[in-house]
Amino acid sequence: MDKNKQVLLKEIGRKLRMARMRRGMTQVELAKAVGYSDSTTIHKIEKGLQDIPISKIRAFCRVLDVDFDYLKGDVDYIYNEQGIAVMVNTHSPEAQKAELMNSLTTLVKDSTPEQLDAIIGIVKIYLGGDKNGNTDLE
Repeated sequence: MDKNKQVLLKEIGRKLRMARMRRGMTQVELAKAVGYSDSTTIHKIEKGLQDIPISKIRAFCRVLDVDFDYLKGDVDYIYNEQGIAVMVNTHSPEAQKAELMNSLTTLVKDSTPEQLDAIIGIVKIYLGGDKNGNTDLE
């Protein structure tokens, strides 16, 4: 197996494992859901030791509710059921932004008007000060 393919398989395996764990599934449960007789194959795939046919990649995507582009390495985040990006790779700036947006969306949705004012004030101070130039959080 050539070096590029090894790197790709290792990355697919890592992302597959993260998506499986995010769904709270064991290797045994995932194996059964995609049609493998036992978890040995899932273990090998997650370690990047086994090639995966496209049909199985599509099955993984369906069962784990992830995009094909995520597993093949084009993106470092996945979308949840509400269409909000959820961080998977914490080293990716895009994934960090997606996680921040997800957290802020949840926080803002459940906030009172007073809490929203406080959140806006904190963000403004963090970005360089409020309208009066204050950089203190008190």
